[in-house]
This record gives sequence, C-alpha cells and structure tokens, in this order.
Amino acid sequence: MKTSATEQVFACRLCGYTSMIPAENLAFEMGNMPSGNHRLLSEGELEFDDPIDLKVFCCQSCGFVSVPMELAENYYEGYVNVPSTSVQSQEFQLEQATEFVRRFGLQGSKVLEVGCGDGYFLKSLVDLGVNGYGVEPSSVQRGHAEARDLNVEGGILAERRILSNAPFDAFVTRQVFEHVEDMRDFLLTIRLNLRIGGVGLIEVPNLSILAQQERFFDFIPEHVNYFTPNTLGLALQFSGFSVLD
Repeated sequence: MKTSATEQVFACRLCGYTSMIPAENLAFEMGNMPSGNHRLLSEGELEFDDPIDLKVFCCQSCGFVSVPMELAENYYEGYVNVPSTSVQSQEFQLEQATEFVRRFGLQGSKVLEVGCGDGYFLKSLVDLGVNGYGVEPSSVQRGHAEARDLNVEGGILAERRILSNAPFDAFVTRQVFEHVEDMRDFLLTIRLNLRIGGVGLIEVPNLSILAQQERFFDFIPEHVNYFTPNTLGLALQFSGFSVLD
C-alpha cells in the first residue's frame, strides 16, 4: 500500500536537517506491522499484504518525529474514515465547530475544510451559518459528503492549486496534516486559497499525549508526521502563519 523512501540519508521534513547516518535519528522500530490501517482488506488481498518494519525517526536538530514512508498513489481511492459514526465524536465535532465560528465571527463567511471526509464537520459549520466548501481526495468519502448536499471538490490540495471558490475567509483541516509528506507545499497552497487575514483550525494527534500514555498502537504507516504543540507551531511559522493557540 506504500513504499519506503530511501534510508541512506535522513532528511527532516520540518527543518530540512540531513544526516548521512540515519540510525543516529532513529527513535524506535516496530516490526511485523500491517502495511496499512486505512481500510479492511478483502479475503483475497490478505495473502498479498506483506508486513513492514515501521521505523520512527526523531530529528536531532528540531525534535520533529516522522516516519520515512511514501503513501501509495492510490492510497486515498478506497480510504474510509468514519469517526462521525460515534456519538461522542459527533458531540466533540459540534462543540469544536461552534467554538471556531463563535471565536472568529464566521457566520456568513466562506470556510474551506481540507480533507472533509464524509462531511459531518463541514455540515456542522454550514448549520451554524457558514458558507462551507470542502476538498476531499477519496471518492467514497466525497460521495458521503455530497449526499449531505455539500459543495466538495475532488483531488488533493497541493502544488499551488487554486480551488474554484477561492479565496476563503478561513480553513479547517482535521486529522489530515499527519498524512502529508510535503508539509510546506500543503500549507503554502492553503495560504494561496485564503484572503488576507484568514484564520484556520488544524487538528492532529498530539505526540506528547501519545508518549505520556504509551499509545504505541497509534503509530501507523499512514501517519508519516507526529506533532507536539511546538513542532506543529514551527511547521506553521515556517510557512508564514501566525499561531494564535
């Protein structure tokens, strides 16, 4: 489902630090791991799904934690993520959307959700009076979002792509940034789709909590980036964003 990048040289995605001795930056390794966590395999696929050794690196320069993996080209085609089926998750998303709209006065504003999935969060924004738009690479997830009568474009937001409804007053990207290999390109492309003074909400797994609770089951091949509040702030600042919280 994905292929390993070259391990002859360690290169940090965040600060650009390189090392000719990758082992110096190796934090830990977990062997015999599933090659993917984003969908259930059919019975016929199981015999061709070889396990992998998941290597987790920590940059000696900036402390950023990452996995040197590359997502397969068809990774998003069958991607399914259904946190909105949980009542607890639904309540959390509604609270999060309500606070985002209230804090920045976004009623009547154009808001983009990057990686909107099945559209539950985006629909919550629309119900709060926002003019909501989404972009989602998974055709399966996009179909669910469109069934909610949402305006969603396909594909990935990268390589300076300007969406048809840009510019936007605000953006949201939830549980997406940890999958992004070229972080700077992703953030700069988002900036190009915003009005001057635009605001945003980014949600990612918190590495500090994963470490404190020893949640090693949360280290999966699809998550190529692991952020602490500090390294997430650095990624945003390197791309010209000001961090408010």
